[in-house]
Amino acid sequence: MEEIHLYSLWENIVKKETIKIVIDGSSYNHNDESLNVLSTLSIYNQFEILYVSSKEIKDRNFNFKFCIPEYKRDDEIILKSCDSNELWRLGLRDKKIKNTLSINTIAAIAIADVLITEIDIYSQFEKYFIEKSLYGKSPYTCKLTDCLSAVRAWINNLSKLTAHKNYTLHFSKWISVTFAIPILLPYLQTAWRGAVVTKEDNFPLGEGTVQDFLSSILLRSKHLLTTRDLLETLKLNTFERFNPKAENYSYMVIYYFGYFLLLITAIIDSISWITYWRINRPMKSGYKVSLRKTRSYFSSLFKDLLKFDNALSNYIASDSVQSLLELIYYLRNSIAHNILPSSVTYSGFEGLSGDLISLKGDVEKKIQEFSKCNKLTDKQLLEIGIDIKRLTARPSDNEITIEPILFSRYLLMRLVKIIDTIFKYLCIEKEMIKSQKEKDEFDRLGRIPLKTNRPDIGDKTNQAMSIIEASIP
Repeated sequence: MEEIHLYSLWENIVKKETIKIVIDGSSYNHNDESLNVLSTLSIYNQFEILYVSSKEIKDRNFNFKFCIPEYKRDDEIILKSCDSNELWRLGLRDKKIKNTLSINTIAAIAIADVLITEIDIYSQFEKYFIEKSLYGKSPYTCKLTDCLSAVRAWINNLSKLTAHKNYTLHFSKWISVTFAIPILLPYLQTAWRGAVVTKEDNFPLGEGTVQDFLSSILLRSKHLLTTRDLLETLKLNTFERFNPKAENYSYMVIYYFGYFLLLITAIIDSISWITYWRINRPMKSGYKVSLRKTRSYFSSLFKDLLKFDNALSNYIASDSVQSLLELIYYLRNSIAHNILPSSVTYSGFEGLSGDLISLKGDVEKKIQEFSKCNKLTDKQLLEIGIDIKRLTARPSDNEITIEPILFSRYLLMRLVKIIDTIFKYLCIEKEMIKSQKEKDEFDRLGRIPLKTNRPDIGDKTNQAMSIIEASIP
C-alpha cells in the first residue's frame, strides 16, 4: 500500500502551532468562492494562508497573503509578498521540473505545509524527485476539500482559535455539527422541517411519532460526526511521542469505533421504521422492521417498495447497498454481542504504525461479498482501511484487520449518501404538509439562520467550521 498522505500530514503538523497552507494560483482563481473557508481561517493566528500567482491581482477580496514568484536565474525563484516585506528564496537542484510545472506550482510546493492544487504532481514526478529538486520539500498535496478534511483533526484538537486584537474563539462542536447537517443531509433536513410544522400526534409511529424518529436520526448523525472526529483526534495524538493522550489510544479506539457502529445501525433501524410508515406498510406493536434482504419478510416489503417508487426499491435492494448493510450489522453484532475485536500492533499497512482492530470468525465472507458487490480490489480495500491476510484456504484461519480511522471515514461517506438518497425518494414532507399555514411555516424554517449570539467573526467561523466538518474524503 502506498504511504497514506493523511497520516504523513498529521505526523508533520501535530506539534505545529501554525499551519502554512499555500494555494496554487495555476489551479484556483483568487476570488473563487470555494476559498471562502480559507479566507475565514486566515484571520486566526493558527493559520498562514498564502496565494501564489505570477499574474497581477488588483481586486483582492480575501484575507490571504498574496505572493508573486519570479525567476531570478534558472535555478532560483524569489517570492515576494504583496502584503508585507516578506521574501522567500528558492533554489532548484534539477531544472527539469521547470519543463512540467508552472512557476506558481513550484514555488507553492517549496513553502507549503499543505499545498492546495488541482495538479496531480506525483503522477508526473516521483516523490523523491520533488524532494531532491526542492531541497527536501514534499508537502501534503491535495484539492481544497481534501485539505479541509485533512486538517480537520488538527483543528478539532485545538480548544480555541486566537486572532488579532486579542479575539479568542472557543468553538463549539455542537454548532459545527449542527451547521454541517444541512450540507451533508439536505433531504433529511427537509423531511425534518416537514415534521416539525405539523402536529406530532397526527403521525404516530411505533412508541413515538414520525417527528421523534426524524429527530433521533438527526441527533445520531451529529453524534456520528463527533465520534469520527474523536477517533481522528485520538489518532493524531499518537504521532506525538510521550503524549499521555496517545497511551489510551488502543483502549479508546475500540470504545469509540464500537459506538460509531452502534450509531450507524440505530440510524438505519430508524430509517426502516420511517420507510415502512411512508409506503403504508401495516405495522403492529413489537413489529420487526428492516431494509435488509436477509430478513425473511424483505420480499413482501420489496413489492410494496416497487408500488411506491421503482427507483427507491431498486436502490435499497441493490447489491452495493445490501452488502454494506450486512457488513455493518455483522461488525456491530461482533462488538455488541459476540467476541470483542482485539487491538493489535500491526505493520501490514505500509507507512502506518500503532494499534489496529483484529477480527475473527466469518467476517471475511462478509467482506468478500461486500468487496465483490462494490467492485473493490484488494488495493481499494486497503485504501478504506481493510486488510485481509490469507493464511490458509479456510476463511476462519485468515487474519482480518481494520484501520478504524480510514474505515470510519468511508462508512460515514457511504451512510450519508444512503440516508439522503432514501429521503430524497420518500419525500416525507409531501405526505405531512396539508394546509397552507403549514406550507408557509415550512418555507420560513428553511430561511431561518441558527442564532449563536457571537460577533460577526464568530458566526463566519462557525459557518467555516461546518464546511470543514462536512468535508469527507
